[in-house]
Amino acid sequence: MTAPLRALLGPVRRARRADGTRAGMPGRGDVSRASPVRRRVPLVLCAAIAWLAFVVLHRALSGRVWWWQGPELVPPLAFAAVPVVLLAAALAVARRARRVAAVVTLASAALGGGLSGLDLAAPWHHAAPAPPGAIKVFSWNTWYWDQPVSAMMPPPTGTPARDADAFYRHLRAQDADVLLLQEYVYFGPDSRPIKVDDLDRLRRSSPGTTSPPRARW
Repeated sequence: MTAPLRALLGPVRRARRADGTRAGMPGRGDVSRASPVRRRVPLVLCAAIAWLAFVVLHRALSGRVWWWQGPELVPPLAFAAVPVVLLAAALAVARRARRVAAVVTLASAALGGGLSGLDLAAPWHHAAPAPPGAIKVFSWNTWYWDQPVSAMMPPPTGTPARDADAFYRHLRAQDADVLLLQEYVYFGPDSRPIKVDDLDRLRRSSPGTTSPPRARW
């Protein structure tokens, strides 16, 4: 039907706008509309990638370098709670990057889930009691041996007698067969450790031991 109408009415002329462009074509003021739209990365995806990077670094650096002690202060429960929050946000908000954000979040949960301290089998699994005659091991970070907690430096004359006595009473009260004691040092100037020579008192405070105590600084 268009060919007979064109023959009857003649060629159709497009009306021109005030800016000189034809109708149906983007005008000078519509250039921004015709340009391609830049897609922004969703905030949820950025957060999921950042958390995954943190978990990977924590796995690689925790307990190996001293300068990672600050990030190690993150509560263990965060390794389980943060992926749950990110996954819920990804499913509810991130429409364009929902799948990618979910995969990244699940990867961080798989890598960091074991660091959360959660024992999912605890409700139905109970550890068997130790058999009679089992060896009792006591592991303790002494926090700079018997140095008083209130003192940033060891006293010039050594630890006060009452503090040292309380320290060794605590060790004897554990009634352990094996003692694994960390930080067998004092906190000295410029954060430098000061070696402790207290093996004789360890022997006296642990009568009946069959092996002498060993120390490593």
